[in-house]
Amino acid sequence: MHGLAKDYEGRMTFEVVRFDEGDSPQRIKDYGIDKHGMLIVDQDKKEGVDGIWPQPDARTRRSRDQETASEVNEAGGWPRLPPPPSLLFPATLAHCIPLSTDPTMQSIRHLAAAAALAGSALSQVNPFLFYPQDPERQTITCTSFVGRPDMSARAEALMELSTQHFRGVGDANGIVRLFGVYHWCADEKLSTIETYDIVVRNGAAAGGPDMSTAAEFLRISGLTTPPSPNPGRGTWIMNDGFGISGGLVIFPSNPQTLAPDLYYVGVDLPANPLWPATDGHSLFRADLLNAGTSSVFGENHRLGAPDPTWAGRLTAPSFSTPWTYILGPYVTSPNLHLGGIDPTSNRLGAPGANLSMNGLFPDIGGQPRRDGLMVRVTDNLAPFGLVFLGASAGFQQPFFVWPLQTVLIGHSFIGDGTQTISLGLATLSLGARDFAIAAPNTLSSALVGQSFAFQAIVWDTNINLAEWTNAQEVHL
Repeated sequence: MHGLAKDYEGRMTFEVVRFDEGDSPQRIKDYGIDKHGMLIVDQDKKEGVDGIWPQPDARTRRSRDQETASEVNEAGGWPRLPPPPSLLFPATLAHCIPLSTDPTMQSIRHLAAAAALAGSALSQVNPFLFYPQDPERQTITCTSFVGRPDMSARAEALMELSTQHFRGVGDANGIVRLFGVYHWCADEKLSTIETYDIVVRNGAAAGGPDMSTAAEFLRISGLTTPPSPNPGRGTWIMNDGFGISGGLVIFPSNPQTLAPDLYYVGVDLPANPLWPATDGHSLFRADLLNAGTSSVFGENHRLGAPDPTWAGRLTAPSFSTPWTYILGPYVTSPNLHLGGIDPTSNRLGAPGANLSMNGLFPDIGGQPRRDGLMVRVTDNLAPFGLVFLGASAGFQQPFFVWPLQTVLIGHSFIGDGTQTISLGLATLSLGARDFAIAAPNTLSSALVGQSFAFQAIVWDTNINLAEWTNAQEVHL
């Protein structure tokens, strides 16, 4: 509280009330105080409990303390603090921002996240993505094309989450919690409203998505792009919430992975024969090297890597697709991604590490490539938190640190300490931190065929609460 005093002097009052009298029980439920212990807000329930939490005025300026980390209300001059968890992401709206009206859709620049949703909402979730660059914080130069999973036919663009590669995504002490879907939508004609569904579905026993209705963990239908008077081409960043208090809960099918072995998050695009000639919408994608397209920019990886996404079809067999999308679920846990560094490639369109396929399937064989490796940790909830990074020889059995049960959320998939290799301690800067693991041409080709798992803890020192990131393996 003393840390807040200087910023809120003369602006806050405190009142002690009984927890079991008046409207206290309802406030405790709405704000989740029974789970979080304490929550300070500058807005009361009466200003928007049944609708969208009151938004900042459109005229915004940067907070002097957090700079780009949050937007503030020009009229009031102070950051909007978090709404009750039950009010995050109403499912009735597709929150979005126009990103570009460039006819080529190539010059895409990162915009402040708070322009898409209230800063208070986006600061409580992290989109878990699998794309060569970080669209929340980096200029996207790696996009190959905008495309649909099955051309103009109806199909679901599905991101695959496999426990062979990732564990602990959205881990809430043994269950998976998802809060919404994030994606970039390329619209051929902004003035025409486009419709789509968002879907989360289970995997099939034989691999790939189970396209039965029974396999759908969730479907929200009839979402739309926003109205616009602009008849040109452009891009929207879509932030669609599930509107479920506590999030969509997915129970694990395997106690060793604490998640379904395979599940999928995606966008269901309706058939549109006008796409791409005059109308319709699609997604930003980065093509694999073996996609058979003319892409100059896109994914980079060793040959033989599997396709990371799927075209889910309801009336015909589904098929895997050789590209990644700017698409993924919203979670409240921090994110970790491995990045591959190939100095001989310009597939990123800019210097840096590929945070998706090249980090999962780097080429270190020495014929001629010997890629380097790095780790990127991101978190919107604790943008200046402390990060403890570790690794292990492959995934380990999930380990819950019982002595820290009141301050550490999630499970370790890199061991109980005896199997864990400590790699570093650093501080997030505006929600991100990169760790160098191995420079190019330093990983021995003798490691080919080995897998190593990486995971981190992000500790928010302001509230003394820490959380495990997801764990990811690199398959050398």
